[in-house]
Amino acid sequence: MEKIGSSKSKQKKTQTKNSGKKSKKHLYTKTIILCISGLFMGYFLVYCAFLLNGPIYHGDGLSKSDWLSFLGSFLGFASTTFLGVAAISQNFEFRKFEKNERKELRSHEIQPIIIIEMKEVNTSLPGIAEAFNLYDLDTLPKHNNFVLNVKNIGSYCIIHVSIFDSYFTEYLMPNQEKSVYCAFNDSPDIKKYGSKLISVDTEFYEKTDSGYPKELTIGYYDVDGYSYFQNFSQFKMEERLFYVGAQIEPA
Repeated sequence: MEKIGSSKSKQKKTQTKNSGKKSKKHLYTKTIILCISGLFMGYFLVYCAFLLNGPIYHGDGLSKSDWLSFLGSFLGFASTTFLGVAAISQNFEFRKFEKNERKELRSHEIQPIIIIEMKEVNTSLPGIAEAFNLYDLDTLPKHNNFVLNVKNIGSYCIIHVSIFDSYFTEYLMPNQEKSVYCAFNDSPDIKKYGSKLISVDTEFYEKTDSGYPKELTIGYYDVDGYSYFQNFSQFKMEERLFYVGAQIEPA
């Protein structure tokens, strides 16, 4: 089965994107504060220079009050211009925020609802004939694998579905379910029937005492073409073993 990347690396990418958005917002706020502070500080310094009898020459036919009056008018013009630019920028940011909000609402609406159940363990693989002696139980084939039943009960289709970071199926329609045969990478079944099984890497997925994965990850593309993955945790109910979705993250 084809490996498509670890969910751990996807989580790191998501954290990097979020931190990048925060740093950009802080930079924008700092820029506004520095511009306002610089504008008033410059006016204050010039005002002090003209207020005192310093070396600054105010020009023929002009008094210091003329220059201070001009600087006051310029400060009003600069403030108005700056507020206009700030209003345009704020309007742009608001429209961008509104667009992202609609996109996020749409994204939540079209996400699948996936149910995963452990159907069988240590079972024979379909399409493989195994020889054994009916009168000798020691010759019965022994397996170390498990079968998961994956069902999409959401309202939208998902495509290019992966499980345990390996490609699983091309699509999963609403209310459609498919079975997948898996085994941990230290299982003898992987060595014998590797192409028929999805290999579960023990480095990334913890094995319980019962020999089942404690958690698993499913990746997919939604109907809008965006890539996501869902993390699932083990849950037992009435002697049946399920995996319940804990969170959805963009890939």
